[in-house]
Amino acid sequence: MKLYLLYYPKVCFLIGCCMFLYACGLIGSKGAPNGLYLLYERSLTESEKAIIKEKGRLVKGITLYDRKGNEVENGKILVEKQGTMYNFVEVGEWYVTFPKKNSLDLKTGAYHIERKYDQKGNMIAQDAFLQGKTDSLIRVRKMTSTLDTLNQKVVLIENWRLYDKNEVLTDTYSLVSPEFEKTLSDRLKPKYQYGKHVRYNTDGTIKSSKLYDLPDKVKTK
Repeated sequence: MKLYLLYYPKVCFLIGCCMFLYACGLIGSKGAPNGLYLLYERSLTESEKAIIKEKGRLVKGITLYDRKGNEVENGKILVEKQGTMYNFVEVGEWYVTFPKKNSLDLKTGAYHIERKYDQKGNMIAQDAFLQGKTDSLIRVRKMTSTLDTLNQKVVLIENWRLYDKNEVLTDTYSLVSPEFEKTLSDRLKPKYQYGKHVRYNTDGTIKSSKLYDLPDKVKTK
């Protein structure tokens, strides 16, 4: 059964747009949890529901399509039963591909995104690419992550690097994810900017720099 991002008029168009924007990193937990939940729940077969009821969890592959039948997202989700609801968690490697001239990444125009999640749903790596003139891929965004201890609290830190269409570095910044130990979709985990956000000129010199303090929610009480 195919899952279409733009399946129902108006309502699912909004869901689809939220999916696109989330995939590109433009929205987070407030963007589309309800829409994603409905899509993931709709993907479950009766046999899969039975396995989840018996064993408590299931990992399954999932593919999402746009309204023209083009494959847009492909990856795996961990499904857990929590009371009367399900807990859907993206895990493993995910691939997002927008058809040519149909990109909804409003920030960069990226059409190909690769994301990697750990078994608790944390996004631990991301690469985003633009379509080049000769079908080559131009990197415009890269994220790596590491565990660190801040004020005696272990946190996951995302280190982001942004590039322009000529692959020249434009920005570097970091996000702190203090709730990385929870088994939960990455889009539902709070993240806070921390440390230096540096913007660069095209010649590599620093254009501006802003320092972000550790948020109170991350500090040890």
